[in-house]
Amino acid sequence: YGTIQALTLLFNELYFVTLTFAPEYYESKDTTKQDHVKRCLFKHSPVYIANIDYGGLNGRLHYHAITTEPITSDMWPYGFIDCKKIGKEIRDRKKVAKYVAKFSNHALKSTNKTKKVLYSRALSKLIQVS
Repeated sequence: YGTIQALTLLFNELYFVTLTFAPEYYESKDTTKQDHVKRCLFKHSPVYIANIDYGGLNGRLHYHAITTEPITSDMWPYGFIDCKKIGKEIRDRKKVAKYVAKFSNHALKSTNKTKKVLYSRALSKLIQVS
């Protein structure tokens, strides 16, 4: 929770992003899907944190992320994307941090298939410094 909260307090502009996969990618390996997510986030947002999640209804893998840049549908060819700007109020930032931390903790417990929480290198360096 601390790393996520630090991200939400360090940057003025933040976005909450959900990345899903289209049916043609359902059979792809989870590690392949993770690679798609990492490449997209690395290319379009210098600082991010993302976590793996599985839908409650069908158990389908998707990712939630906090980014410093908006991610749009033309940047994500693998399925659906939802990107919302996070409010600048401290309560909004804390709410999002708690939400992502909750799902990160859930994902860490749910499976050992792939790395569950993805950090940009830039975020790792920022957290070490602060």
